[in-house]
Amino acid sequence: MKSFRTVSKPSQLGVSLALQPEYDAIAERIAWEDPAVAAFSQYELRDDPIPRSKPGGWTGFQTGLETASGRRKPLFYGFPVPLTVTRRARGYSLWGLVRPAEESTKLTVLVRARGSKRYRVLRTAQTNGLGYWSFGSSVPGVSWRVRWVSPAGLTYEGPPIGAYG
Repeated sequence: MKSFRTVSKPSQLGVSLALQPEYDAIAERIAWEDPAVAAFSQYELRDDPIPRSKPGGWTGFQTGLETASGRRKPLFYGFPVPLTVTRRARGYSLWGLVRPAEESTKLTVLVRARGSKRYRVLRTAQTNGLGYWSFGSSVPGVSWRVRWVSPAGLTYEGPPIGAYG
């Protein structure tokens, strides 16, 4: 399993905003693999405000897709196209979902190689009728992301995701 990284400020609990989409996708994959789990939901759209009267303390939920002020967090972009990348003996196992899909659809998986600043197309994949997809790859990378263009022409691109395992 991945050695889980935490936020940079020791006084805070949880993970950084940048890691939320990755951890959320891992949780969703675990739920998807468990036949006893019937659904996976997102709570909540917007973070609870942090009262100024509690210095250094957290109250409420900070699990939203947006901050309390309405700024979109990386999870906002990752939630429609969750992605996990798991290290295997001979490469990687990639799994994901295209959440707005209503039928089988195509998506593009991008990979960024060590030392590169640019992503390149790793593969075009096909989802099942529920929007899920998976495949194995031996192509190394330091981060991956998913791009999906909806039938209406909207482009969804998830944030960079690292490999775990």
